[in-house]
Amino acid sequence: MHTETGNPLPPLALRSASVLAALSGVLLILPFRIEAAFPVTWFALVPLLLAIRGQSLRRAAVLGLLAGTVAHLLGVYWLIGTMVRFGGIYTPISYVLYVIISIAFGTIYIPYTLACRLLPQRYLDSSLRGALFIAAAFTASEFIFPGLFPWRIGYSQIPLLALVQIADLIGAYGITFLTVLASAVLYQMFIAFRRQPRRYPWRSAVALFTTFAVFLGYGVPRLAEIRDRMAGSETMKIALLQPNVAFDEKFDPALADRNIEELFTMSATAAVEQPALIIWPETGYRKPLSSETTHIDVPVAIPAASYLYLGANVFEQRGDGYNAYNSVLALTPDGTVLGRYDKRRLFPFGEYLPFSDVFPVLKKISGPISDFKAGTGPPIQTFPNGYVVGPLICYEDIFPVLSRHAVRDGAVVLVNVTNDAWFGDTAAPHQHLQLALFRSIENRRPMVRATNTGLTAVISPTGEITARAAPFTDAIIIEDIPLLSLQTFYTRHGDVFAVLCLLAVIITISWPPLLRFYRSTNRHTTQ
Repeated sequence: MHTETGNPLPPLALRSASVLAALSGVLLILPFRIEAAFPVTWFALVPLLLAIRGQSLRRAAVLGLLAGTVAHLLGVYWLIGTMVRFGGIYTPISYVLYVIISIAFGTIYIPYTLACRLLPQRYLDSSLRGALFIAAAFTASEFIFPGLFPWRIGYSQIPLLALVQIADLIGAYGITFLTVLASAVLYQMFIAFRRQPRRYPWRSAVALFTTFAVFLGYGVPRLAEIRDRMAGSETMKIALLQPNVAFDEKFDPALADRNIEELFTMSATAAVEQPALIIWPETGYRKPLSSETTHIDVPVAIPAASYLYLGANVFEQRGDGYNAYNSVLALTPDGTVLGRYDKRRLFPFGEYLPFSDVFPVLKKISGPISDFKAGTGPPIQTFPNGYVVGPLICYEDIFPVLSRHAVRDGAVVLVNVTNDAWFGDTAAPHQHLQLALFRSIENRRPMVRATNTGLTAVISPTGEITARAAPFTDAIIIEDIPLLSLQTFYTRHGDVFAVLCLLAVIITISWPPLLRFYRSTNRHTTQ
């Protein structure tokens, strides 16, 4: 690239553009591999913006796909082992599916790069309108795109605790918008530096710093307010069990009784503190249960004021076959089943095989464990002691809508039971926890996470981790958690901010051609 005098800077050759696009992919995923790398998010999109500058729509789409694919290849590498261990899929096929999945979900950035190319380059390069459009387009692209592990880059900013408190108004997408706006301004600064005469985008820079100040201006006092509310609130004592059962041992039928006995022993130990709720991890109760089960034998003494919450697999008879559910059951101290929640958001290629209903032959590459059914029941569980919890199984805690609906329906605490042993000693359990933290901020509810091998944790309504067990150790966490009754704007209305970003992008792109069409039609009418 050369310094221009009056003429536009030329687009990069495809090879150079591809390197920059791939670099953006690396930078976008880096904070989810190394949490301390969160500052790179603020300039992660500059290489991609330079890569697509002046390119054709086709090349822009390819470069967006490249950035997204690189990000997912680096981010979900643990899928290979998970598909083998969890889904029973053959190892070579798992590698192929891993690449296919990374490419499929890598398409998330194609709408963004296409949207940027549809706006005149002069706006993107230097105007406030262009900087805001870049931020809105990326936010909208994240919003409309489904995710296996939904990488919303705003999640990476959780170390900036005061800044992210505004998520109870605008969700994680608002944080995404701010970080992408920073990339847009830096991109415009770079373009201005390469031009003569140099006209720096001061209006865009002012808008960035003003937005940053607004976020902090809201977040600092809001953080103090929520902490004050927590200090004066009612509390609920909970016990979280982390048995640290090795993957092979957990699913060995011969060891089911031993593993269950160990969890009941841990429950008895925790019960000494008389917690309101003793929570087991996902599928902690390894014996298969019928959907008609009304009682489970509890071989240890549990105080009358304490209730059990057990992860289990439940099977419902259906004609000659059955439906399998990944569930959590609420029990009285004597083992009476009070209710059951069935997981609603299943893990693809682990708990079910996508499109296997349409193409039954696909089931031949996977074992029966990949054939769970999604639950349809209510999103809350009410206990006789009056506490209402919002159950979330496995990675359901990373989807905002599930937590929001639970809190909207009355949940005072979000309870996540999970078994991240599937992922082994990889980045996945840490990414899982990292993405879950925002649920507490968005809804101002504590979240408690009981896991098999880690990371068992207690998250406060401010998004802070107040207790955490070391991974791959057996542990019991007993904690008094604060119960808040306020309902946030985000809980009531959801992702309004992201919807507004999407509408702004659609209007910005469609308005000029619509206006030209109107003028052309009007001209022909008057002739």
